[in-house]
Amino acid sequence: MDKVAAFLRDAAACALAFMMLLTTGDILLRWVANSPIFGAFELVELSLVALVFLSLPIVFINSTHIVVNVLDTVLPKPMLPWLDVAGAVLSLCFVSLIGVFMFRFAYDAYQFDDRTMDMAMPVLWFWAPVFFGVIASVLTCLVVAYRLMRKRQPSRGNSAL
Repeated sequence: MDKVAAFLRDAAACALAFMMLLTTGDILLRWVANSPIFGAFELVELSLVALVFLSLPIVFINSTHIVVNVLDTVLPKPMLPWLDVAGAVLSLCFVSLIGVFMFRFAYDAYQFDDRTMDMAMPVLWFWAPVFFGVIASVLTCLVVAYRLMRKRQPSRGNSAL
C-alpha cells in the first residue's frame, strides 16, 4: 500500500506542476500576446481535483493530518493508542461516505453525458481521480487502522489520524 500511495503522491505532484506551468503560461500569453490558452481554466480545475484526491492516501499512510490534541492531556496514557485507532476508523468512515455520496453525482454526469463549457470534455474525467483517490484512501485507512491495532502504540511523533 505504501508504494501505491507513493505513486499517487507523484501523480499529484505532476498535477501540481502541470497546473502551475499552465497558469504561468496562460498569464504570460495574456500579457504578451493578449491571447489566453484555450481551456486553461478547465484544465486547472481538473488538475486541482487530481491534486487533492490523489494526495489523500499519502496523508493517511504518513499520518500527516492536522491534529488538535485536546484529549491527550485528559485521557490516561494507555488509552492514547486506542484514540489513534478510533481516529483511523473515523477517517475510514468519513472517506467511505465521501465515495458513497459522490457516486450518485458521477453517475448523473455519466448518464446525461455532461461536458465542460469550453473544451466539451466529459465531466467524468473530473470524477476519475476523485474515485481513484477515494478508493485508495479507503484502502489506506484500512491498512493504517490495522497497523495501529496491531502495535497499539501512540503515533504522536508525526501526529495521529
